[in-house]
Amino acid sequence: STNSDYRNAIATLNSVDRYINGLDSVQYGLTSVWLNGNNVDVRSRATNLGNLIADALLWYAQKLHNDNPNLAAIQSIDVAFVNGGGIRDMIGTEQVMPDETVHRNPPEANPSLDKQAGEISRLDVLNSLRFDNTLTLGTISVAQLKRSAEAMVAEARHGGFGQVSGFSFRYDPTR
Repeated sequence: STNSDYRNAIATLNSVDRYINGLDSVQYGLTSVWLNGNNVDVRSRATNLGNLIADALLWYAQKLHNDNPNLAAIQSIDVAFVNGGGIRDMIGTEQVMPDETVHRNPPEANPSLDKQAGEISRLDVLNSLRFDNTLTLGTISVAQLKRSAEAMVAEARHGGFGQVSGFSFRYDPTR
């Protein structure tokens, strides 16, 4: 019975290892910098990973719009935003040194899969975007966009800051 339990545990670990390596073997892109998906940051201010995700959403929404005649009622897709709370992790590594400095680097290589340092894999993306959030296309007025931006800022204290693409804004967090 003990040998059977041991073999089952090893088989399970090997299955998990194959699954994780399968995700890490699919490459989506390349970065030379650490992409900030730290929960506290993406939920309270703009970050490079938040900007990248919002830009990708805008690009994809524009592609869907251009490729789908059923969306003709929408004149154009000009902006995208995503709640920072949907971004759950960084892409890259953080290492706290003995002197408490933090070294932040792009994703590490995985030599067993021929993954080079800086390559962004499906595993990296799934670690950062763990939820099955959906993309919604629609039309809003400038006034509604302003209210949305104001809501993102108001919710920054509660972790609801929005990562945006296609527009920018400034605000005073003390007000």
